Amino acid sequence: MRPALVVLLVAAFLAAASLAPAAAFADNGDSVIRGDQYFKRGHYLRASEEYRVAALADQVSPWKKLAFGHALFAVGNYSYAEYALRRGVSSVRDKSQFRVDVVGLFPSRRAFSEKMRDLKRYVTYAPRDPSGLTVLGYMYYASGAERESAEIFRILKRLNPEDDFAGFFLELLNEGDGEAGPLVRPERPPEAPPAPEPLDDIQPSAPIPEAREGDGPEVAGGPGGPALPPGGANETEAAPKPESPTGLRSGESTVKGKQAPKPAVAR
Repeated sequence: MRPALVVLLVAAFLAAASLAPAAAFADNGDSVIRGDQYFKRGHYLRASEEYRVAALADQVSPWKKLAFGHALFAVGNYSYAEYALRRGVSSVRDKSQFRVDVVGLFPSRRAFSEKMRDLKRYVTYAPRDPSGLTVLGYMYYASGAERESAEIFRILKRLNPEDDFAGFFLELLNEGDGEAGPLVRPERPPEAPPAPEPLDDIQPSAPIPEAREGDGPEVAGGPGGPALPPGGANETEAAPKPESPTGLRSGESTVKGKQAPKPAVAR
């Protein structure tokens, strides 16, 4: 029954605004106060009724129309929320003084996030619906998400280049004269990584110590060398001499029992 009731409320608002004079809906400001109280407690439908009465009583003020649109957004009636928001923005005289914070109207930021989640789901299934895009762009702006708001209003400008509502917010967001631009701002191209340095230019991480007088090759038992066996150096096994290509060791003769002659040395 709630959606039907909302439709009846909005229809009554439109009919009263067109047929009855503003004096017939005299209001001393209590409707706005009650609407804010209902809104803060999460009673968005009651709040929308109070804001409707306030907007009919003062059809010059843009803020009461916007408050009515905020409540309709919370209820989930995006078509009539778009109408109220556009009527409110069209009544703004000084663009530089336009400031609105919708998040503070809700009981908590979580409550606002839940309503935004519902709206985003609606836009996902109807991506070209002006009502959903209008309310989404406005709510992005009213919650401080300016970049997302600019992207939505650029989409609206592409769908309708004569959309004054989208142009209004694009000018506020310093997007030029409200002309339709790219949907996504161009990203800066990534810089190429620096080329690796040549190996010849790489310096050692630690200086190489200079040779000192008296330094020699390390021997067994010396500093840094292997330890000697318990019996001293004499007990170490001598390494076998390398064999010659003939299979004989150095100094052996091919004849058994004879030593190979030593080569003559020229004098």
